[in-house]
Amino acid sequence: MIPRYTRPAMGRLWSETAKYETWLEIELAACEAMAARGEIPAAATTAIREKARIDLARIEEIEAVRKHDVIAFVSAVAETVGAEGRWIHKGLTSNDVVDTAQCLRMVRSADQLLAELDRLRGILARRALEFKHTPMVGRTHGVHAEPVTFGPAALWYCDTARCRQRLLCARETIRVAVSGAVGTYSTSTPPSRPKSAAGWVWRSRRSPTR
Repeated sequence: MIPRYTRPAMGRLWSETAKYETWLEIELAACEAMAARGEIPAAATTAIREKARIDLARIEEIEAVRKHDVIAFVSAVAETVGAEGRWIHKGLTSNDVVDTAQCLRMVRSADQLLAELDRLRGILARRALEFKHTPMVGRTHGVHAEPVTFGPAALWYCDTARCRQRLLCARETIRVAVSGAVGTYSTSTPPSRPKSAAGWVWRSRRSPTR
């Protein structure tokens, strides 16, 4: 993100710290889902949620040696947890975490855009009514024609309705599920209901996504 062109909230969402925090959300959601199925101890999941921390410096230190960002991330987080850290990333591949977290951040970005778009639509609706009787020059072929009223605001309002619908469709399309190695769900079958704040990733369709 280029700071001078980025709103603070969007910039924070796409920061390096937020990237790892979202990876951790996915790991926690996976742990809680597996604990619900009895595949890992529930006490371990509780310990992971309470103790897991992000240490950027430590991640970079491990990555410099291991040459793998996800291994570095999992190793650094496991160090902050202790013995229960061995359950982190169980049955998952790197893309399960990276891709799903990327999609989660895109969904959150879409939510920010939708909120701003709704604010803009409110302004356009107000302006369209305010200036509906305001005369202006109509043009054709770039020259003055018959007088018209200031209608562009109403047109912009209608245009943004279509833009909003397209954004909603895109938001839904980018929601994907953790699916395990080669997308078979052989190690990570989604439960019927989400078990955490990040549990939306488990609600997506059960067919392989990759």
